[in-house]
Amino acid sequence: MVQILLGLLAVLLVYYLFYFIRDLIAERENWAAETFWCLV
Repeated sequence: MVQILLGLLAVLLVYYLFYFIRDLIAERENWAAETFWCLV
């Protein structure tokens, strides 16, 4: 039972990290694009 809960928790943690990193990359790309256009 404990192993099943730990497995589910690990899966949720991986999904959370995946979405968190994806959002960070998306924000960084948007910020870079805005900075680029401001410089131009």
